[in-house]
Amino acid sequence: MLVKHSQTIREQINVNADKKKQDRLDYLEEGKKVRQRIEDERLKVEGIKGEKLQGIKDLGIAEKYMADLAKKKIL
Repeated sequence: MLVKHSQTIREQINVNADKKKQDRLDYLEEGKKVRQRIEDERLKVEGIKGEKLQGIKDLGIAEKYMADLAKKKIL
């Protein structure tokens, strides 16, 4: 009876350890997905910024008027 009880406890410990490990992996994977979405958005905004600057340049507007837009940081 004691052996059976100890086996049951060990199984529970192993199940809990596996669950914690899987939860941690899921958490880290979600973090990677969030970072990738942020990077995708940043690249999209940089592309739009580049298009706008090129459009302004194509219109023949002076460089001094584009300086503020060109300096804007994309977070």
